[in-house]
Amino acid sequence: MNTLAAWLRRLLVLLVALCLSALVLTAGFVLGRMSPTTWIGPIASPAYELVRAEPPAGLLLAGRDDCAIPTEREYALTLAAIDVLSFSAQEGGSLAIGAHKFLANSRYRDVGQPVCDSLESFQRAVQLINGSDHLRRGRPVEYTLNLIARLPGPHSELVAIVAASAFNDTPQESEYFARRDLRPLARATLASLGLVATPFAGRAFAEISAHDSMGTGAAQVAVAGQHPRALDSVERLMADLLATLPKDDVIAWDTRNRLYELAYALAYGGAAAASHAAPIKELMTRRVESNATIFGMIDLQPKRMCRVLADILSVNETELGHDYCADPDVPYEK
Repeated sequence: MNTLAAWLRRLLVLLVALCLSALVLTAGFVLGRMSPTTWIGPIASPAYELVRAEPPAGLLLAGRDDCAIPTEREYALTLAAIDVLSFSAQEGGSLAIGAHKFLANSRYRDVGQPVCDSLESFQRAVQLINGSDHLRRGRPVEYTLNLIARLPGPHSELVAIVAASAFNDTPQESEYFARRDLRPLARATLASLGLVATPFAGRAFAEISAHDSMGTGAAQVAVAGQHPRALDSVERLMADLLATLPKDDVIAWDTRNRLYELAYALAYGGAAAASHAAPIKELMTRRVESNATIFGMIDLQPKRMCRVLADILSVNETELGHDYCADPDVPYEK
């Protein structure tokens, strides 16, 4: 009798184990068929980081006396890159992309000395690009925008490509950094092209804000495109933002960037911007955060605004009343 009872107990344990195994397998099958969002909710994608609306350098180093005249070899390299443009982008393939990237930025020697840009060379480059498929293949990224900004008189197709990126409804991803949105750079590039931004000035004016670099990039396009109310709007935004900041406090990094981007917008107003420059003058009496990379943020004087204000007022930087503008020992903020 005891043997029978023991046997029945073992049978019962076995049946319970089989039932539990079946339940586990069934649950695993059901969960496996479900998407993760079914049982843990939607998975949020990481947000895109906006780049700064910082105008590209363009041919800033053409015809200047504070850069080095190209050596024969440096000049030959530029000509070699331009010669590649004689072939179509399709024919040139990766060699064409290399030429685009080489021409997209000013050259610097090992000692950090900038080499003067050759306006004549880029006039030839724009002729070759305007009559070809160069810069028209794929989505514009950093080097595309930088190169278009360096072309004296880019084709209307290239302007349209920049504008389509600048006012796209979806983020335009960087070539180098995942989840980094280039639309503010595209807006700054469009503004740097001058009056060709006029057809986009109305939409840009509607999007002006100091909230982020999309709004300040829009301000640059609106002013460059000569929207009749853009200068007033940008001056007011900049003054209102400054008014919220205690005068003795260092201006934080993000806020500083928005103020600088609005100042760049005013600079596109030419002579008309002189009567709207009061906020830039106020900014130049403050101290701002600068990114010292591994050392974190440090506070500096806003030296980058010296050239901006001098250009607006059509004076030399030494006439602005700020010693730091002409002091070589005062570093530029980053």
